[in-house]
Amino acid sequence: MAIAGCAGGHEQSDASPSPQGSQDALRSCEVREFSLDGADLVVQANADGTPASIVVLRAPSDDARIKAFQDARTDFGDPRPDPRTEVRDYKDGLTQLTDMCGRPVMPSATPAATSSPS
Repeated sequence: MAIAGCAGGHEQSDASPSPQGSQDALRSCEVREFSLDGADLVVQANADGTPASIVVLRAPSDDARIKAFQDARTDFGDPRPDPRTEVRDYKDGLTQLTDMCGRPVMPSATPAATSSPS
């Protein structure tokens, strides 16, 4: 049996339309692509099954984009990326910063304080 959980694998459901309120609960580290309100969305889950992100890929209008995002938030909850990260071996001796599901993340954009020469 293959496990796609937090080992960096992705689960994907079909992109068939689904009425609001009928979305199944997210599984650990799942990536779900689907259509809602005429828009195409991708929802990524954290290791605990809570939504990490909701992205509207395509929508026929800005109003449809907003409605699809709001309906997805209603179905899954507010997206909150897990702040925990870990460094994993990558390739050729390099490392990569990943979330708990093994997805690459960017390091914090806050620059470190440095002292200027006097």
